[in-house]
Amino acid sequence: MDLTQYNPMEILIHATNYNRTHQSIMSELYGMYEDVQEKELTEEEKNYSMVNDKYMEKDNNELYQNVTKAIDDIGAKVNKINFPVFNVHPFPDKRIFLVDNCANLDDYRNKKVGKKIIQFYDEFDKKFGNIISNFTQKPLEYFRSYDKMKSVTDHFVCDYDNKKDLSPLEKMGLNLSEFYDYSKRFYGHFIFNYFVDEYNAGLEKTHLMQDLLGYMDRRIANHPQIAYKAPKMVIDCGHDTTVGPISRFMDSVFHKGYHKYCEFACNVYFELYKEDGNDKYTVDYYLDDEKLISGMDYNEFKNTMQKHFWNDTFTNEFCGVKEETKNTT
Repeated sequence: MDLTQYNPMEILIHATNYNRTHQSIMSELYGMYEDVQEKELTEEEKNYSMVNDKYMEKDNNELYQNVTKAIDDIGAKVNKINFPVFNVHPFPDKRIFLVDNCANLDDYRNKKVGKKIIQFYDEFDKKFGNIISNFTQKPLEYFRSYDKMKSVTDHFVCDYDNKKDLSPLEKMGLNLSEFYDYSKRFYGHFIFNYFVDEYNAGLEKTHLMQDLLGYMDRRIANHPQIAYKAPKMVIDCGHDTTVGPISRFMDSVFHKGYHKYCEFACNVYFELYKEDGNDKYTVDYYLDDEKLISGMDYNEFKNTMQKHFWNDTFTNEFCGVKEETKNTT
């Protein structure tokens, strides 16, 4: 991939429509295209201004002068070392990557990890409950809600890692490092055991992994040409509920392990290589900076993945319909 100049056919980016994922993508682009020399405007292009600034010049001349100077400073560049990032179009209807319409999923989760969650609640009550209850003016029962505890622990980890001032909690007797450890264990358990596990990771990740193989197939079919539907790089910029289930799915398929907690900016990489002198393609797989699969034959990689995909029939059997949903505690 030539990073000395930008080619829109070489790279495709998928991202959720959040400011933080757009910022992440922009940071990636700064790193990848750091040395790109942008094609400059011709004099004719530069001097052809469509900016409707006559009202600004009359009503706020100081602002007009500042804007004019900023444009002149940019000169003949299209922009000044900037990557405008915005969503172009959404995925088609019913093209989901987060399963949110599976009627029996909560019941499955409760049966699988319900006892472990109770243990987490009991540990919280014993070690931290009174302090946090007094600090927030919320009763202990308030924190026996999974969604609330997931939010509390997630935000605490972010505040702790970003060196926010947590001294008010510390003054009330909270051991910050001990609660930090608890928060990572609780939230890690959510990502890798509650949200998905070794069995239902296929329910969550089948669509995304099918997309992955589709892009690899098209890259092989189009080699060495580049096409919009066969880019050389695809970036999916999501969240811990994207990366965590991918690594859980990969472990369920290839038994290569997964992290217990998705640290800041955790990521996975799938790299497709063509061997010199023949038509063999191989795949490397990284979880963060750790190479867990090296040089696996692409056909073996693809066939093994496909055996673990969930088809619509199996998904419907597992999920059932809303009328079949059992009450959970």
